[in-house]
Amino acid sequence: MPIDEQDATKQEETPAATTYPSIENDWEKLAADYPDIYERFANTPNDGALDTTIRQIVGSFQDKVVLDMGAGTGQYAFGFAGEAYKILGLEADPNLLEFDQQVIEEKGYTNILPFHGLPNDLPINDEVLDVVLAVTVAPWDPDPIMRLGLRKRMVEEAMRVLKPGGVFVVATVPEGAYGGELAQIIFDDPAKLPNNSDWDAQLVEDFGFQFTEIESISDYGSVENAIATYGFIFGQRAIAHLLEHQQHTITWRYRLLWQQKAAAPPAAEE
Repeated sequence: MPIDEQDATKQEETPAATTYPSIENDWEKLAADYPDIYERFANTPNDGALDTTIRQIVGSFQDKVVLDMGAGTGQYAFGFAGEAYKILGLEADPNLLEFDQQVIEEKGYTNILPFHGLPNDLPINDEVLDVVLAVTVAPWDPDPIMRLGLRKRMVEEAMRVLKPGGVFVVATVPEGAYGGELAQIIFDDPAKLPNNSDWDAQLVEDFGFQFTEIESISDYGSVENAIATYGFIFGQRAIAHLLEHQQHTITWRYRLLWQQKAAAPPAAEE
């Protein structure tokens, strides 16, 4: 058989990636129409590296009052709900907020309070929280001046509501790491990769945040599950790669940045 005919036969025998549905990186559509898939994606079993590092930064969640900015479907709060005194789950998207409320009710959590709001305008009193978390969330505006202003306000709001000695922890995806290890496959042009490096630089340069980077491995359990969650979100190129390599794990890279609010000065002796 000629080589070109052999190639054509192989193509026919290989499952077409296009037979699998995908939203092609449309996160607004994911939140609006597929909150259940959003939850499955966010709660995919992992090696715990992100959770462990956050705990190392915070010290302990025991009896703490915590604000989870951009709570999504509540997945990050569930990991320490058994320790914290109260968790406030702020979410701007009404679809995710409604889904979060349903999940919290189903799981029977009584110390998690989801509510609608924006991270740059918190309806919370001064100095009442022990920990503020912002995991892969930051205000967005296409205009860079507006964007920097909104994010500056977010930091100011977080520090305002923290008690003296409280900690603000931000988790971001470093430049070139969108979608984890398949970043360079998801988009044919690397310039198309989402990039929030200006946010990281703002936190470090303008607010003096400390930072570290970690890797974490998520395991979807099977290739089919990986396609139905990860592939569904990140697109046909990702699906084709998962099929070709029969891959069901994804290695992620995170940058963790944090700032501790100055402790209150000791009371003067009379």
